[in-house]
Amino acid sequence: MGDNSNDFLGTERFRIRRRLGSGGMGVVYEAHDRQTDKVVALKALTRTEASHITRFKNEFRSLADVSHPNLVALYEFMSDGAYWFFTMELVQGGNFLEYVRPGYRAKTSQASLTPTLLRSASDEAAEAAEAETQQLESIRTSFVDDTLADISVDTRLSRSPLDLDRLSIALRQLAEGLHGLHETGKLHRDIKPSNVLVSKENRVVILDFGLVAEVEGQGLHDSISLAGTPDYMSPEQGAQLPISTASDWYSVGVILYQALTGRLPFSGRFFEVMMNKQSLDPPTPAELVQGVPEDLNDLCVNLLRRKPEDRPSGRDVLRILGHGVTGPLKQPFMPAPVSSALHGIPFIGRERHQRELHDAFTATRQGQTVTVYVHGDSGVGKTALVRHFLDDLTARESDVVILEGRCYERESVPYKALDGVIDSLTRYLMALPEAKAEASMPRDVLALARLFPVMLQVDSVFSAPQREQEIPDPFTLRRRAFAALRELMGRISDRQPLVLYIDDLQWSDADSTTLLGEILRPPDPPPLLLVASFRSEDIEAKPFLRTLLNSTGTASRRELRVATLNKEEARDLAHRLLGSSLPAMAPVVNSIIREARGNAFLLEQLASYAATNQSATTGISLGVMLDARLRNLPKGTRQFVDALA
Repeated sequence: MGDNSNDFLGTERFRIRRRLGSGGMGVVYEAHDRQTDKVVALKALTRTEASHITRFKNEFRSLADVSHPNLVALYEFMSDGAYWFFTMELVQGGNFLEYVRPGYRAKTSQASLTPTLLRSASDEAAEAAEAETQQLESIRTSFVDDTLADISVDTRLSRSPLDLDRLSIALRQLAEGLHGLHETGKLHRDIKPSNVLVSKENRVVILDFGLVAEVEGQGLHDSISLAGTPDYMSPEQGAQLPISTASDWYSVGVILYQALTGRLPFSGRFFEVMMNKQSLDPPTPAELVQGVPEDLNDLCVNLLRRKPEDRPSGRDVLRILGHGVTGPLKQPFMPAPVSSALHGIPFIGRERHQRELHDAFTATRQGQTVTVYVHGDSGVGKTALVRHFLDDLTARESDVVILEGRCYERESVPYKALDGVIDSLTRYLMALPEAKAEASMPRDVLALARLFPVMLQVDSVFSAPQREQEIPDPFTLRRRAFAALRELMGRISDRQPLVLYIDDLQWSDADSTTLLGEILRPPDPPPLLLVASFRSEDIEAKPFLRTLLNSTGTASRRELRVATLNKEEARDLAHRLLGSSLPAMAPVVNSIIREARGNAFLLEQLASYAATNQSATTGISLGVMLDARLRNLPKGTRQFVDALA
């Protein structure tokens, strides 16, 4: 892949201006997008192993629907099956430490004080700065021998003076961005200086979401792999214990420690560092450097507590940095109601819809293949409805296999409706015992892996016997891959009940429709339940949606229309969302119900605004909420919106 060519893009859309940097699996360019006439950062995947493709897609999709002033804006994801790349905003500036310690320049290699993967002796002797991100399945065989000579500590940072005013500006914004990410139910898992840039306009931007994970269960993520950058890992992250938002805040504590002292809290070999993090407290910044502000010293010490429960929460950090006042937090903007405000809230209404979905699943238990198309206006709660059904199904049916995917508007990938489902299928197969996974393999599984390379992460797929050296004809390849996927689905559904869920089907493509039709065609299709949801307002604009709905009305193809909440349901949801965070005063609740007009998304957003602005006593309007959000936009963005309006 050449730095000055467009060969890897397969299009004349982008003109590469210069190479900005590279990481463990990709390279970032400054590019001119001729289609939008915008200068963007273009990240291209250079290592096309199956695991890297999965991580690369996750990096884009984790933040594709989230907008926040302190999180990098992602634009488009594109692939032709051979090359993978996405575009994002171009942030001109240095990393966090370069900003708060003017004169310091991080090494471009971004290597490590803590060696991570096995490397050659010449690599070990090379001068190093910051650890490269790693994602490993085992710590027993992946790290270098700790008996190798110590790597000297980089003293350039400590020799550069600290600008406390800049630190105050940057740290608050870093906390705003990370708290906003956590509010969407996600963990970053790789907070470090090179992943926190500061623009020339003094705007802090968090980037690199390749290791983002969902917060699960009781606010934890049970990671089966060791992932992150060792110098900045929390003790529990290095020990491969369940992690939480507190793990990300520990990483912020390490950055703050570096900013205040010019050194890391712990340095040395990986195992030495991780053991020390779990058994020792580092010297406080005030013990190492004179003149450290007491509030920052205390915050740093508390962020580096060994036990996650002893560390301050995001709101605690923002309150401390706001000198006792939390202030109007910069809430992330999301087009789907997935914020943590809904976590733990009982599902309201939709009893008939739940019954119909369960009836459809019961039919698959009797050997039928059933498709249910769920549609309604944007924001009425289609996704929440299906999610509640799937959660309830998982609780009732311990052996059910649920494979989920979603179409994204700003993605152009082959078979986009099935791409996420195949990712989910790959994770399922990887978790199976080897013998069980082997028994599920169809005869042409390698043809299927040609269409979906992420499946090569499955040992049984990777080691499958090659029927032929090559399949030169793309039509033959596609036919055999389609047949293999149908056979694989059949083998799974013969043993366990199988559910496929595809969200936002309105963004699908023709190839996906063909593949779905091949899986479900008679005779003898796999006995499974396919649930696909889409927006009603897109039916007229997307003829294939109308075609799908015209085929409903039978036992095997059903339509489920989702309408707005009635007033009683809306009132119940508003009270539950507000909870104890705001006195349930009638004017406030009534105004939220009136403004939302039964739209679950708007109701959730209005309730969230009311809960964080407790001065509202007479009511909340949509205009007031939008105006508050506009005030939180970065200066340039606000000017653009004003001009557009």
